[in-house]
Amino acid sequence: FHFLQKKDWDAERKSKALLDRVYVSNFSICNLHCRYCFVYLDEFTPISNVAGYPLLPVFQELVDNGHLDPHGYIEWGGGEPTIVKGFAEIMRMLMRTGHTQQVHTSSVKFSPELAEALRLGRVRAVTSVDAGTRETYKEVKGRDRFDIVWENVEKYARTGGDMTVKYILRKNNSDTENVRQF
Repeated sequence: FHFLQKKDWDAERKSKALLDRVYVSNFSICNLHCRYCFVYLDEFTPISNVAGYPLLPVFQELVDNGHLDPHGYIEWGGGEPTIVKGFAEIMRMLMRTGHTQQVHTSSVKFSPELAEALRLGRVRAVTSVDAGTRETYKEVKGRDRFDIVWENVEKYARTGGDMTVKYILRKNNSDTENVRQF
């Protein structure tokens, strides 16, 4: 509800579209087990890698029917967007339509569509590495993917696009060695 506002929407409306922002949070589809994720707060809860309902038809309908503002913003986060069924097709469609996107990715899986969108300046990508060493990465993220993640981050960064790497400080990753290695 942090975006809930009272105002005269008709006076400020820039288009006839119903939506100008869409947030896709797929917490049930992920390739890591980050210990700070609310899904894993008990650190023993298994997560499903089964994609839910197909998103492509939803986005296609929003675009085709003019329900999504042509200058709208789509933010992908929670879980791992690049492994969601239809992600590649949705990414390509939204690049064609000119929508602004931000993708929060683990960078465990390299996405050619995300790389192309970065190269074209059509998306912002964010990866939370949260560790400076492989051992700490495995402890914080629940899987040993440290080298793969940095390889993919480098590939994304080489596109020249807006690629951000962030670090969530916790008790088990904020020592001097990890911060300096990061």
